[in-house]
Amino acid sequence: TSAALPRSKRTGRILAKRSRPGGPVTCVSFNDNGQGETSIFAARGPYLERSRTNDYGGTDRLLVFPNGGIIHGVRYATKEQATKWNAIVYGGKLLAFCDLAYSSPMQRIDIMQDDKTIPHLTLIDWIWDVKFIS
Repeated sequence: TSAALPRSKRTGRILAKRSRPGGPVTCVSFNDNGQGETSIFAARGPYLERSRTNDYGGTDRLLVFPNGGIIHGVRYATKEQATKWNAIVYGGKLLAFCDLAYSSPMQRIDIMQDDKTIPHLTLIDWIWDVKFIS
């Protein structure tokens, strides 16, 4: 019920935090594709922004955690490990699989869990780091 939600003392309206692109940078990551092309990633809350070395002024943005969250890290798979996704993006207790290939638009790969499609996994404990194991 809305009675449990915080209300503005001045207007009485329900207060809600909305997710918008922008804000402080919470993570920075670089990825070289081995062909002299480098992607520079900056996370701002649940959004991941990419600038590419051969793009003059062009950036693209991906909402990784649509239900809210803050990105704290990005780990890249090797070519041998990559299938539909090539990176893991994580923060707090959230973990998402993404395709961050240099030559294509960024996309989050949704996950099937209990016959439902979900945007990310929610783990039982905080994620401090991610390690790929072959």
